[in-house]
Amino acid sequence: MNKNERTVADALCEHGWTVLAKGWPDFLCVNWTESELLSLIGQGDDPPPNKEMRILCLELKRNGHSVTREQRMVHAILNAAGIPCRVIQDGDLSCATDEGRRLKAPVTRDEIKQQASALWTVINSMRREMDRLLEQADGLCDRIDRSRDVRVVPGGEIPYDEADEVDPTGTEGA
Repeated sequence: MNKNERTVADALCEHGWTVLAKGWPDFLCVNWTESELLSLIGQGDDPPPNKEMRILCLELKRNGHSVTREQRMVHAILNAAGIPCRVIQDGDLSCATDEGRRLKAPVTRDEIKQQASALWTVINSMRREMDRLLEQADGLCDRIDRSRDVRVVPGGEIPYDEADEVDPTGTEGA
């Protein structure tokens, strides 16, 4: 990385981002023509075509060479984002063709919104389940305390009937 890139990467890392500058695939393949792609940025003669865009990333490797750790991370991120990333060994294009499998990434806003909505549904369901499990764990800890007739507080245990009289944070009088 040059100095400017390092400065930006460091700032992003300080804000919780992981910055990957290495490991990107050799090719980003799109099933649109160059003039169709230029229309996306307002430089084509026609408006963007009303057709599905399919994206595929390819990593080319010679026989015997393997994918690096950085490449595995980037490929996993791209795959998780719905962009298929494949490794081609010695020019074997079978994984890059449509034969037997159709590789497609979501490209329309509606498809992306649908996937985002589905993910939020899963996330919210997981949050509710975590809250339920935490409540269950709190209840179990309370039952354990009661069964031992003591309450665990900072600095040790006290009889349960005296627990209400003690500062549970252990900071009283500090």
